[in-house]
Amino acid sequence: MGIAKFHSGVLAIRESKKPISKAWDLSFELLKLDSKLLKVMEILGDHENLFITKNAYHNHYHLAEVIWTAAYLADKEISKNEEKYFESMVVLLFAATFHDAGHLGRSNKTPFELETLSVEFFKNWWKNNSLFVENIVSLSPIQFEHLVCELILFTEFLEGQNKVNKDYLDKKDAEAFGVKINRLKKILNEADFLFNCSPHYAFEKTALIMKEAVRSADDEKKWMLIVGMLQEMQSNVFISDASKEVKVESTIKKFLAFLLENKDEMKDGEYLQSILVEKFKGTI
Repeated sequence: MGIAKFHSGVLAIRESKKPISKAWDLSFELLKLDSKLLKVMEILGDHENLFITKNAYHNHYHLAEVIWTAAYLADKEISKNEEKYFESMVVLLFAATFHDAGHLGRSNKTPFELETLSVEFFKNWWKNNSLFVENIVSLSPIQFEHLVCELILFTEFLEGQNKVNKDYLDKKDAEAFGVKINRLKKILNEADFLFNCSPHYAFEKTALIMKEAVRSADDEKKWMLIVGMLQEMQSNVFISDASKEVKVESTIKKFLAFLLENKDEMKDGEYLQSILVEKFKGTI
């Protein structure tokens, strides 16, 4: 699937009144998943109101965008002929769906505070709905729960960034219950941060993060926050084969160079944003 189709998927999600359902529908089609998953998707759709929050950034639209982005990267990273392909995709999409569920709309006060809330949110949902999933995957309910929770916890910003390096993620003990869990961690981690580093979405996302954190800032400060984020993430986050294929790292470096070259114009974020999409057309 090309990048243009990825962006059109994002637009479809944003225009939907049930973005999580739309993201699952798009992912189901892209990943060519078994029709036995449709009942689970129907149940998640019925429960979509559980994920709705008033958070400016960490809301059900963010969850949906991460679902779709994870599917996009997984489609490039993982062969459909692999053993446990179906199980891996279902685990990944569930982790993306619940990774910020129950979010309080602020940053962690202690390590894993918000990620633990999301894990508990998932466990409570899983208690009442695991039967629908266990009948279609070759994993026990406990195994499935363990994998999803491990992926959710890995999205903790500081801990995730400390661990997300190639040596850690390529350890030989990367499998759990036949699922290559570390590869899924890479994909979910990249999907969670991609929008903040993309020339197409970064300014908008930074504004929402600041709004959520009850911080007012002018465009220049927003752009400087993006610069800091790009400098932090340009070489140690987007390391999967999938992100390399779509040249995420090189796009980030070009985006960072563009911002630094235009630092005198950072006070006019609207002007800069207006030329970004055209300048970075054909990138993620």
